[in-house]
Amino acid sequence: MMKQQVTKLIIKSAMLLLAVVLCDRIVGTGLEYLFYQQTHGDDYTTLYAINKADDDILVFGTSRASHHYNAKLIAEETGQTCFNAGRDEMEIPYTNAMIEAIFNRHVPKLIILDIGPMELSGDKQVVYERVAAAFMPYASKYPVFDSAIEKAGEMELWKLKASKIYAFNSKLGSSIQNAYTNLGHLSEQGYEPLYNTIDTSVYKESIWEDIDKDLPLVDDYINTLQDIISQTRDNNVQLVICISPFYFEHNFSNNRSYKRIHQIAEEANIPLLDFTNDPDFTGQPLLFHDDIHLNDNGAAKYTSKVIHMLKARGLLSAE
Repeated sequence: MMKQQVTKLIIKSAMLLLAVVLCDRIVGTGLEYLFYQQTHGDDYTTLYAINKADDDILVFGTSRASHHYNAKLIAEETGQTCFNAGRDEMEIPYTNAMIEAIFNRHVPKLIILDIGPMELSGDKQVVYERVAAAFMPYASKYPVFDSAIEKAGEMELWKLKASKIYAFNSKLGSSIQNAYTNLGHLSEQGYEPLYNTIDTSVYKESIWEDIDKDLPLVDDYINTLQDIISQTRDNNVQLVICISPFYFEHNFSNNRSYKRIHQIAEEANIPLLDFTNDPDFTGQPLLFHDDIHLNDNGAAKYTSKVIHMLKARGLLSAE
């Protein structure tokens, strides 16, 4: 009798587990389909860069990349195609993985990497988690992202393999929005314009509390930046590192991250364009959306200045 009860329990448990797995796969497949219907937004930018971008020039970095580099203007002033693959809050671990994925399909002529002066320092766990969340929906099709996802925690890859829903559990709302409405981030060739200006009567100090802090360097980030340099060099891609403008004046001269970025670029003979405290931008309220993001007018001026400097160095020429 006891043996029969145990057998029934095992059978019921197995059937329940099978039902859960089937439901997970069915719902997950539906969420995946919806996810890939997006026509704009951050996830679409990532998807387009991985699958379709075949441009001469690619731009990478955080929101300071997506809002500062007008890809259409770059194309017009250089005669070369350009796509801005920058994405909010996605630091160099994201860029490194994206470059590897893209190079499997397409090798551009030039990459512009916008990097923050403090990007090589601080606690990066939250960044690893953001990057992992951004890459999870693509993990089943692009195993190149596994190592970036794993940095968020050893269990993340196991969760992805165990559940198809897990990769999309926070994407339902944005997928519907970006697939079936015009709400959300609209962009042109990846560039996302901003339109506010700074009200100097109330905007007196940076809204970013850690902007001037000298925090400990992160060895993994240093290695990641060097990996980006190696990937571009091995594929004969010209890499340019940029530190784009800030509204407020900042003294980063003693900041370990800022100094290490300059050191790495110099040692690798990588052009570094540093616009920190550039008088063409610093303190110019009509050019900024907030103190770390240029608005559309500021981005146009900045983009043109970057192009002019690259041409002067012989790194760009109109075709």
